[in-house]
Amino acid sequence: MELDLSGLTVLTEAASGSFICTPLLAAAAGAKVIAVTKSSQYGKSKDIISYGCDLAKSFGVFSSIQFTDDLPINFANKVDLVTNLGFVRPINEEFVGLLPQHAVISLMWAPWEVREEDIAFSACKKKGIPVIGTNEHHEFLQTFEYVGMTALKLLLESGIEVFGSKIGVIGSDPFGSSITLRLQMSGAIVERIKLPISSKPLDTCLDAIVVAEHRTWEQAIGDDGGISAKVLSDHDITLIHISGNIDSANVNQWNVKKHPSQEVTKGYMTVTASYVGPKPGIDLHCAGLRIGADAVRSRMNGGTVCESIIRAEESGLGLRLPGWIKD
Repeated sequence: MELDLSGLTVLTEAASGSFICTPLLAAAAGAKVIAVTKSSQYGKSKDIISYGCDLAKSFGVFSSIQFTDDLPINFANKVDLVTNLGFVRPINEEFVGLLPQHAVISLMWAPWEVREEDIAFSACKKKGIPVIGTNEHHEFLQTFEYVGMTALKLLLESGIEVFGSKIGVIGSDPFGSSITLRLQMSGAIVERIKLPISSKPLDTCLDAIVVAEHRTWEQAIGDDGGISAKVLSDHDITLIHISGNIDSANVNQWNVKKHPSQEVTKGYMTVTASYVGPKPGIDLHCAGLRIGADAVRSRMNGGTVCESIIRAEESGLGLRLPGWIKD
């Protein structure tokens, strides 16, 4: 992706597992990096900092990264590029107000995943801080191909053989088509189920239902317009949840076999494409850094917000958010 961050300061997160990749990528590309972390269900901050320092040393970039559990807002006034990753969020109005005028916020995902509680978009527009999404369809990423692989892995973990199994898929494209194609290639008999759930009775011979809806918040599983969890329980249908609106209380009430078992807030994915391995996440974060670098340099050279977003799109990796550029 020809990532070059030389001369730039990047504020991002340090996280566990393969999600430590972002500060390492940025430093290897020449940036001065501030990598913030905090304790969470995935690990203690001191352990993540130790883990990050060890890897940074092995990559020869230790001197370029400041690992810290200080609040990210404490560094807002000295950075050029901000990623919207978990430990950096929320990027609120106060945070945005402290950013240098040329700063850019890079989304490490596509615009559809944007949540208002994560970033103060109105404050960004008011100050002239571009926010740019990542094109997950780009040939360097092909993130949605991994969504199908993720569904396949989750089904196998749940004891569903896939080959010869009957599987329902609830999900708008490209999630739905990616999952359907991957399962069909693996020998499954796949039924696409559209939202809203119609009066057509559910095929109770299904072995599993995969819910991977990301374009609508109409209920997929539950008694408020979705498929009743009682039906899944009565017919021993396994529920695979990647994204989408499900009534977790209803699912738990009827002891539905659900994988993964953890519950997530509406609008979040239970697992991302990185569930199948580190490569999709590394590629995605590298792309996010690349579009941020292009936009920041445009701003530093006097470019407008619109010009910087267009500059980030030139590689094919950047995607504008709705309403940021007038056609």
